[in-house]
Amino acid sequence: MAIDAANDGDVIQLLAETYTEGAVIDTDGKAITILGATDKRGASASILDGDGSHRVLRCGSGEGAGTVFKDLVIRGGFNSDVGGGMYNYSSSPTLINCTFTNNSAEYGGGIINYFGSNPTLTGCTFKGNAASVGGGVYNYHLSAPLLEGCTFTDNSSDLAGGGMFNYDSSPSLVGCGFTGNHASEYGGAGIYNHESSVDGTSRPTLSSSLLCGNAGGNIAGDWIDEGENCIRLVCDDGDGDGLPDCVDQESDLELAVPGEYVSIELAIDAAAPGAVIVIEAGIFTPHLTLDTQGKPITIRGAIDPDGGPGTIIDGGGMIRVLQCVSGETPGTVFENLRIRNGIATTGGGMYIDQSSPTLSNCAFTGNSAEDGGGMYNHQGSPILSDCVFLGNSAEFGSGIYNGTASSPTLVDCRFTGNTARLRGGGMCNTSSSAPTLVGCMFTANDASNQGGGGMFSDETSTPTLTASLLCGNVGGNMYGDWVDEGENCIRLVCDDGDGDGHPDCGNQGSDLELGVPGEYDSIALAIDAAAPGAVITLESGTFTPLATIDTVGKSITIRGTLDGNGKPATIIDGGGMIRVLQCVSGESSDTVFENLTIRDGLAGETIEYATAGGGMYVRQSSPTLANCTFIGSSAQQGGGMYIREGSPTLTDCTFIGNAAGYGGGMYNRQGAPTLSDCVFLENSSNANGGGMYNVNESGLLLNECTFMSNSAGSRGGGMYSLQGSPTLRNCAFRENSGESAGGINNADGSMIMSGCTICENGGGNISGSWVDEGGNCLAYSCDDQDGDGLPDECADDGVATLLVPSQFASIEDAVEAAGYGDVVLVEAGVYFPSRTIDPGGKPITIRGAIDDEGLPVTVIDGGGNMRLIRCVTGESADTVFENLVIRNGSGPDLGYGSGMYNFYSSPTLRNCVFTGNSANTGGGVFNHHGSPTLTGCVFTGNTASYRGGGMFNGNSSDPVLIDCTLTGNFAASGGGMYNFGTSNPVLTNCVVCGNSPDQLVGPWADDCSSCVTASCEDCQLPVEPCPTDLVQNCITDADDLEAFLARWGACGIEDCVGDFNDDGGVDGADLGILFSVWGTCQ
Repeated sequence: MAIDAANDGDVIQLLAETYTEGAVIDTDGKAITILGATDKRGASASILDGDGSHRVLRCGSGEGAGTVFKDLVIRGGFNSDVGGGMYNYSSSPTLINCTFTNNSAEYGGGIINYFGSNPTLTGCTFKGNAASVGGGVYNYHLSAPLLEGCTFTDNSSDLAGGGMFNYDSSPSLVGCGFTGNHASEYGGAGIYNHESSVDGTSRPTLSSSLLCGNAGGNIAGDWIDEGENCIRLVCDDGDGDGLPDCVDQESDLELAVPGEYVSIELAIDAAAPGAVIVIEAGIFTPHLTLDTQGKPITIRGAIDPDGGPGTIIDGGGMIRVLQCVSGETPGTVFENLRIRNGIATTGGGMYIDQSSPTLSNCAFTGNSAEDGGGMYNHQGSPILSDCVFLGNSAEFGSGIYNGTASSPTLVDCRFTGNTARLRGGGMCNTSSSAPTLVGCMFTANDASNQGGGGMFSDETSTPTLTASLLCGNVGGNMYGDWVDEGENCIRLVCDDGDGDGHPDCGNQGSDLELGVPGEYDSIALAIDAAAPGAVITLESGTFTPLATIDTVGKSITIRGTLDGNGKPATIIDGGGMIRVLQCVSGESSDTVFENLTIRDGLAGETIEYATAGGGMYVRQSSPTLANCTFIGSSAQQGGGMYIREGSPTLTDCTFIGNAAGYGGGMYNRQGAPTLSDCVFLENSSNANGGGMYNVNESGLLLNECTFMSNSAGSRGGGMYSLQGSPTLRNCAFRENSGESAGGINNADGSMIMSGCTICENGGGNISGSWVDEGGNCLAYSCDDQDGDGLPDECADDGVATLLVPSQFASIEDAVEAAGYGDVVLVEAGVYFPSRTIDPGGKPITIRGAIDDEGLPVTVIDGGGNMRLIRCVTGESADTVFENLVIRNGSGPDLGYGSGMYNFYSSPTLRNCVFTGNSANTGGGVFNHHGSPTLTGCVFTGNTASYRGGGMFNGNSSDPVLIDCTLTGNFAASGGGMYNFGTSNPVLTNCVVCGNSPDQLVGPWADDCSSCVTASCEDCQLPVEPCPTDLVQNCITDADDLEAFLARWGACGIEDCVGDFNDDGGVDGADLGILFSVWGTCQ
């Protein structure tokens, strides 16, 4: 190839013909010139054709200006990723009079300039190239090419940048033309300039250049105007000179519509950065959405006699009216405009994506969308002042929808009569949005279906309000968290007693003692009128609110009446239709609920946070509750109460007969509530946590609480905790039930208990690890014949020996009844457990009997229908299995470890036999992140259809086997043992032989004391270490010879290494001994 033979400075002259190389042409960093031929007109006649199968040119070795391509046609290039015609990687060649045509790629159909590539292009043409992004040229990451006299025609992109796409790149264009290019999705058919929040900005510099007739907008994004540029919507040629008419176009910084331009879109297209488009009063009906294309321009309407916008831009119910999607900054300004009758899926009136324009004295009326009838912000932070949102409609956020980290600022804006079919009549905030509102008003908006008539904020969003008013909004004024910066007024109704045209808020909350129903007809009206510190006293009787009672962040007390027994006589009843109470506005301990019965609440689909907290919902709030009863309420999570990121304090409260999927009585997520003298009775859950469900809680404290007769469909009838650290003091868990751990299930967390009684819970008392601070009683039965308040099974020292079968009929019952440190002593015999034996994380010993020869004679038999033993709750070496035969574990659906399954657990096993067990993987024992210690154990006759007949060790499993035997086991792979991934078991003085098809698969460690071989007849375990194995690799070989020779000579010390005959030196006699035992030590 000519390039291979060329040296720097050489010229490769091509003929006037078509070259189809079949592979990319790479200049390999050489400063050479590839020169094509020209025809009589001076046009390039040498064609480099990629034939639609490969890229044509590549400069990826730091080529500079000395690498020249001149008078070439680059056509038919293709690459599925970048640069169909040419790919420049950190290279800056020179291109003169080159034509790129009919090339294609995903990015940069004609050329891609990548990572600081700065080529110079003079008189080049890009025609008919195609890409998803950047049909003609794609400049990526700090690439700044210089283009002089270049033309871009009929190039196309599916997304953006038909002619050119710039990503964090700022090329310079002088005397260039972009006409007839096309961009389908995001526009910028001529040039698209993308701004990255990570790497920087794209601001190309244009001078004496033309952009016209590009379908999808001539230029999108910011750019620098160096003068004499012409940007026109269409390429008119009135003077017939063959060029679009652009006389005086570049100097126009004040554009009038319709006086100078017949449409707003034509004016935007023509406007240079800093221009002001002045629109007369009247109605304008654009055919397409108006897009400012990233330009820092002002679109200014007229003002009517009342000071409102007199210029109307009407979508006619057919299109979205405005959009800013090209990184617009506050320098893009909209003034005195009425945006009406727009329609879209998102943002009927206006859509803002990663942009922050300024809007002043604008009105959004009668617009509609699924999300954001008036305006939709996506990662947008526009600034709005004196704007009005009136009569817009949407599913969510009929006035404004703020999504995905949007932080708009609104000053003196008004939201009235907007209607959301679901949530957020005036405004809807989601996905970590944080708008700031100062002096804004929300009145008569509607979100009656799911709430937040004035404003709705999801759990990730927190608006900040100052001196703002919300009143008379249907479906609640405010739902979700918000920051109160003061002087805000939130009223249920918009009374205007002084007739000034504004709702009265001057004396809001002057009433510190409010009676219901004596003074106020409803609890909601009383809350609305209450000032901080007020007490609302409810008479005895039943109240049935029509909507959830929300304290809206106020520091007030809602106090019911007591009956003759000191119990609540005031009932707030949800009628099985609504949630009863909620605190979602940062309530503190100064928000108090006293002497109330909260009954028959439902967290259904018609209210916010639909699945949580039938009786009460608490989010990022910490109210105080005293002497309250939650009864008969239901939800998917937290039938009685749901707490998220809150720390409420409950004293003398009762939860009875509530139901949920999780947490029948209470569901606590990432909270730290304190409960004292509370009772959970007969609550139920379909899954976990009949009485209480905790997940990621950060300091739950239970003092002298009782959990009794609660039930769970799965785990934790009394309480279920996941990844938390609850503390229990003097609590009782009695007669609760669950499929497992009917009392307490503590999963993957640390729990502290002192002075607690846990007894007679169906499915087991407790599962999981916990810290015993003393005085706890765990008993199989709650019988208390001696009347001391403790189950009779609890010995004074807290440690007991449980006998099977004399005391307990089954091993599994005894294990569940055992307390920390207890011993389950099982007599000789065959036992068929009804369920898998699970210590539940307890440090207990399960000890069988032995015969005269020390062999186990206590047999646990699965009958081929079940797994026999599992340790899945962090069991450590203090959980001990001793003198047991574990046999015939199996089952049709049993995949792992039918004899024993250890999951993140490392128990101790002594003198145990695993035989006749079968599973898919790990017939005898399966370890996953578990490292048990086994001493004197035997594995024989176990099978696995896949891996590990005797034992399977999964990732991070490092069991220790001492004096163990694995023989006669079978699997598809690893008949004796299979060690997967990062597992690394350690064998000492073990025999692994006679397994099929192999003994050990995967990594393992040995001190040379074990025998691993196919035939058991070959196993003669050495009595002492092999003395000639100097490098301790269980074999005498060349490595040992090298170490031996390094010690040659007189020893000078006793026990000299290498002095095998102890004659005081390392010499030829010792060498003879070494060679005589050459090979495996055994």
